[in-house]
Amino acid sequence: MNLDSFRRAMPIGFAATVVMTVYLHLANTLNLPRTDFHDMITRYFHTEGMATWIVYFIAGGFLSFVYRTFFHNKLPDHSWKRGLYFGAFLWLFMGLVMMPFMGMTMFAGSAMAAVGLFFAVATYGATVGYLYDHH
Repeated sequence: MNLDSFRRAMPIGFAATVVMTVYLHLANTLNLPRTDFHDMITRYFHTEGMATWIVYFIAGGFLSFVYRTFFHNKLPDHSWKRGLYFGAFLWLFMGLVMMPFMGMTMFAGSAMAAVGLFFAVATYGATVGYLYDHH
């Protein structure tokens, strides 16, 4: 693991997580499909309050590092489009692997949850891709 890459990844991941969180709050307000990552973390890790937010943002930073290490130079296109491909990968991984691992059904059991998850991680991924290419 390259420590400099990790140091660069954390603020980019935190920023992308903030953008995704803003999207999730807007989606909630506008009754758009959304996924409640905060609730998923709370239930799986048995955390509350600030501890849940810390796990949430650390995960965002870590996924940014995963993007840079394994995906950035291998995906087609550039900037936010490359990040969008990463978001699609996250969507499949979370819906097919992580949610069942956390005791839920695939894609939380509904098409609307799957759509909400896609929009959230697409927002995150596009932001990560953009920030890596413009930061």
